Amino acid sequence: MKTSHRHISNHTLVLVRWAAILGQASTLLITAFILEINLPVIAAFGGIGFSIIINLFAMHKHGRGSLTDKQAAFYLGYDIAQLAFLLYLTGGLQNPFSILIIAPVTVGASLLPLRFIAPLTTMALLSIAVLSQFFIPMAWPTDTYHMLPLFIIGQWVALGLSCLFIVLYVWRTAQDAKNMSEALHATQLALLRQQKITSLGAQAAATAHELGSPLSTIAIIAKELEQETGAQHPLADDIALLVSQSNRCRDILHEFSRGKNEAEEKVTPLDPASLLQLIAEPHQIENSAVKIHCRNLTNNHGKPPRLYKSPELSHGLGNLIQNAIQFAHKEVQLNSEWNKDNLSIYIQDDGKGFSSSILTKIGQPYVSTRKNSSKNMGLGVFIAKTLLESTGATLHFDNAPEGGGLITIDWPRKNIEASEK
Repeated sequence: MKTSHRHISNHTLVLVRWAAILGQASTLLITAFILEINLPVIAAFGGIGFSIIINLFAMHKHGRGSLTDKQAAFYLGYDIAQLAFLLYLTGGLQNPFSILIIAPVTVGASLLPLRFIAPLTTMALLSIAVLSQFFIPMAWPTDTYHMLPLFIIGQWVALGLSCLFIVLYVWRTAQDAKNMSEALHATQLALLRQQKITSLGAQAAATAHELGSPLSTIAIIAKELEQETGAQHPLADDIALLVSQSNRCRDILHEFSRGKNEAEEKVTPLDPASLLQLIAEPHQIENSAVKIHCRNLTNNHGKPPRLYKSPELSHGLGNLIQNAIQFAHKEVQLNSEWNKDNLSIYIQDDGKGFSSSILTKIGQPYVSTRKNSSKNMGLGVFIAKTLLESTGATLHFDNAPEGGGLITIDWPRKNIEASEK
């Protein structure tokens, strides 16, 4: 399940509000006492003073901790209302600082989910609309200065459209960044899990090897005791049990050794077709109705490259193969070809292929090739792409001329080929 939002720091919002309070107070003092423009100073400073109280309350209640979405939306909503109140006292949209009403909404769009951004944006738009018609006019130094109603309407429309555009852009950018962060985290977890499995297998193999010598010693001594004591000895039954149990342990280690040898084969460099067959085998068992064909394409470019079954290749190619099997009707083709510089692997299914709308986005986080699937997060192809690109691969998604999806994975051989010892 996707997390709803990132942590929202109360400390950051408090600092931004202190900066706003300082700016508002400075502007009010300069306008009233240096520029000598008549303003309702007491009422305006009352609004600023209330913001100081709200900020002190936020510092006391939340400190440097995180805010919930609801709490952050409340404070940002207050910021919109307070700024709208000051603009009402100082000329409405005739005030050149009226554009600042967009600031709290922009902050909210970068931090909050859409269900909180929508009411904040609506509040800002309503404030802009009201301020275009209702405000206390500023007493400008010259009585001849005034703004035409058409200009005020234009200011209203411009601020409203700017608010909508900025909020939409910031929210979409923040969502993309959050999705990418979560998807990268999922990729790291998948790779870490694969590495832990590999490490556990190596530790088990080492333990089995270490147990072999003492177990052989125990078996030899038990045999000698059995021969020396004879069947009539009081301890004969116990010794026979010791012999049988040591033989059982030896058989267990022998079976484990066979598994160990198979594991060693899996880290032995393989040609591309053999590696693909090894990676595809578990998915073939899951869906035996779809036949998997692995082959090295005929070429005249010398010996095939030798590849290790690394976690990145195993998980990355495995995800793509699994995806192809799920969409195939009858078969999946896994082909490879190479020359002296490059290696290419092709994963092709005989299904319906990728839709045109997906082809431009596939490989991005939370973009799923599955239609009408609420359970699928769309991370499988992204994780596979990320893991394979970490090995130096370049991926291309397309539809084959004869139908079905076609994934092409290209490597420089120097990046992927196992070194010769």
